[in-house]
Amino acid sequence: MASPCRAGDTVILEAQEAINARKEAYRRVGWEQLVRHEATLDDLDLDLAERTLAASPYRDRPVLDRLVRYGLVLPRDGSWAVTNAALLLFTRGPLVRWHPRADVRLFRVDGAREEVGARRNVTRLDRIDNSATRTTGS
Repeated sequence: MASPCRAGDTVILEAQEAINARKEAYRRVGWEQLVRHEATLDDLDLDLAERTLAASPYRDRPVLDRLVRYGLVLPRDGSWAVTNAALLLFTRGPLVRWHPRADVRLFRVDGAREEVGARRNVTRLDRIDNSATRTTGS
């Protein structure tokens, strides 16, 4: 039996088994890790990536190598595959191009792991929304 499923801007009928299989795949691989096949390195602000990753443990490596190390771009057939995470963090164009309601929330964890309750050590820093404005969080 076919069920309605959104594909881009249209709704199509698809077998429920196919929909369930896709949902299960999304549970194993987050949206951020998925490759955007229409995206290229030209869509990324590599200067911003260079500045952002300047203090990373891989700072002595080329910026593309650092992006690969963090799983933001992937080498594919002599080219580069760009993930949704890379676009959220380093897109050149409007963020809304890649996701209409996209935003990025930044947090700082004091220590090696997150604590809860009275020992909570997580501070919300900023929120970057699809209008590319920053709002300070608490």
